[in-house]
Amino acid sequence: MSLVRSAAGAVLVGGGRAVGHLQELVPALRGAPPSAGQERLLRMVFGDALPPGEISIVAGLRAAGIFGLNRRPVTLGTTIYLKDDTRNSLLVHEATHVWQYRRLGVRYAADAVVAQTTGHAYDWRAAVAAGATRWLDLDVEGQAQYLQDLYEGGNGYEDGNLVIGGGVYFRAWDAGTVRDHPGHRALAEDAVATIRGA
Repeated sequence: MSLVRSAAGAVLVGGGRAVGHLQELVPALRGAPPSAGQERLLRMVFGDALPPGEISIVAGLRAAGIFGLNRRPVTLGTTIYLKDDTRNSLLVHEATHVWQYRRLGVRYAADAVVAQTTGHAYDWRAAVAAGATRWLDLDVEGQAQYLQDLYEGGNGYEDGNLVIGGGVYFRAWDAGTVRDHPGHRALAEDAVATIRGA
């Protein structure tokens, strides 16, 4: 099954890259490196495990070219097609797919397609209820959604005040201060340790 998914992933990513390269012939459809703010965000979440300089971001529905036919963001290899939704938490979600690509190779794309056909692809809570205890127990879409939700709903203390969301969990991790993702503290700790290679 792993070999089949790797082959399918190679077709998906390879085909997507070919289309992406053709689109880059049109200057308006080219990706760009992360902005300074996006780079800070990526470093805050992924530490040194995901070099922002290796990522290309295509923002805007028109700039996404053929990938804009579907309004959902798409990540192929190290290129993120954000379309019109540029929320920080969504960038965290899509950058998780870049991290997965670096770890799994092209197989991550097939794993994402398979996960999306189950109807529970983004529902990491269902996986936890079914017994998943580690972040890597989640499917690739569940992993990405979990980090997006941790960014949006994790909490931590800054300047003595409890802060919820906005990536505070990751800042509290770096500061070594109290942090939580209510009801999922162990999963949060495992997720950050895993993505950062700690």
